[in-house]
Parts: sequence; C-alpha cells; structure tokens
Amino acid sequence: MVGPPPDFSAQFELIDHDGRRVSHRDFLGRSALVYFGFTHCKVVCPRSLTKLGNVIRSMREHGHEIQALYVTVDPERDTPEVMKRYVESNHP
Repeated sequence: MVGPPPDFSAQFELIDHDGRRVSHRDFLGRSALVYFGFTHCKVVCPRSLTKLGNVIRSMREHGHEIQALYVTVDPERDTPEVMKRYVESNHP
C-alpha cells in the first residue's frame, strides 16, 4: 500500500428530526445501524426500514440494544419536520 492507511473513523455532525445537532460523540459506546435513504422513496426504503426494524427488535430480544440512524440523501426536501413525520408515522 502506498501512502498512509485510509481513515475509517465515523465522525459526523447532523441535525436530527427534532432539529437538534447530533454527532458521532452522542453514540460512543453504543451499537448503531446507519441507513441512508429519503422520505420520497415509496417502495425500497419502507421495505428496508421494516426489515431493519425487525432485526433491531430481534437483537433487543437477545439483549443487544442497537440505535438506528436514518440519514437522508435528500436534505433539501427532507427537512427535520418532514423526517419527524416520516419516522414517527412509519417506524416508531
């Protein structure tokens, strides 16, 4: 390999669906599952989120707590208010 090894640290700062700033520091020491999608995705995202919700529930039943993070790839349309409605109505 030429040069330094790649940096795979997961450092980020985002706005959550309540309008609060969150960063990687808020999730230190916790397992997190990150999913990228958008609220106008009518088929793939809802199906995937349902599957991910099932995985999270199954892991919880086995004593493993996982925090799900749904990150939009369409921030212009997916404002915090839109994300809040989508997340709360589809994936409580």
